[in-house]
Amino acid sequence: MKDLTQGSISQHVIQMALPIAIGMLVQTIYFLVDLYFVGKLGKEALAGVNAAGNITFLVMGLSQTGWTLSTFNLFSIQYD
Repeated sequence: MKDLTQGSISQHVIQMALPIAIGMLVQTIYFLVDLYFVGKLGKEALAGVNAAGNITFLVMGLSQTGWTLSTFNLFSIQYD
């Protein structure tokens, strides 16, 4: 495990955020490709995929926030 107390804070943040950003980018590309092909089926199908995609992004954002907060609380050191 890397010691995050040593070195540049901005560099550590970038190193931790990069995999999340790449995952979100891949998910966005996947969503856009789905919209392209489903768009040929009609308006109703496109609306369904669009709604499901928006819900997916909402769930992904909330889960990332939840994991971040729970990890912070789980591994934080309490000083009395």
